[in-house]
Amino acid sequence: MTVPIDVSAALIFLTSCVVGYAVYRHTRETSTALPKVGDLGTAFGAGLATLTALGFLFGVTAERHETPTSQQPATTMSSSQTPGTGGAGTVGTPLPVPPQVVPGSGGSPSATPSASSEGPGTAQAPER
Repeated sequence: MTVPIDVSAALIFLTSCVVGYAVYRHTRETSTALPKVGDLGTAFGAGLATLTALGFLFGVTAERHETPTSQQPATTMSSSQTPGTGGAGTVGTPLPVPPQVVPGSGGSPSATPSASSEGPGTAQAPER
């Protein structure tokens, strides 16, 4: 498997490795213990601080290589809205209007826009 790495990211990583090694060698030379040992924690911390600082300074991010520039995105979003729909629906497609439910004279809901004069239990077909 090949992992592509940016040239600037590789230089930043190598620079942080060199800084970490230099800090390790410096702590080894200044050690008072017998035999002389370097401080690995300080060396890793210095390398990580260098990596973070240079990464922020030069703006290297992992998102740069997610989508190649030669490919188009698989899905597209439309931001146009149909007037009168409140921003919902697609252009040219009207939204279905739910029937209005009003209580009939018997207290049960009816699907007609107004109370029916024929009495409860009879339904009228809605006019279109």
